[in-house]
Amino acid sequence: MNKPITINLAHYKFKNVNVFVGEDYGKLVRKYSKVDELEWENYIVIKIPDTIFSVSPTFFIGFLQPTLIKLGRTLFKLRIHLEGNVTVAEQGFNEFIDRTVRELHGK
Repeated sequence: MNKPITINLAHYKFKNVNVFVGEDYGKLVRKYSKVDELEWENYIVIKIPDTIFSVSPTFFIGFLQPTLIKLGRTLFKLRIHLEGNVTVAEQGFNEFIDRTVRELHGK
């Protein structure tokens, strides 16, 4: 596997905003971080800034759902990792994965 690619969410944070919430915001970050253009042979690190208090499942749906659908749960979990202030994002990240997989399988 090649060198990890880091997407630092600090670059997509609005001034005085300490949460990443909503599918539309996730889609905006997806567009400007150019996730679709990344080579999926790489390990992707999503860096969560220390100034963030919460990252919702809906944000991850907008940001990473197409990637999860494309790669599937197993490969997605091998290639996409959180770093930094992980404790504020981990629950939302895992809920997004579970919700997406349930919707895909109709459960």
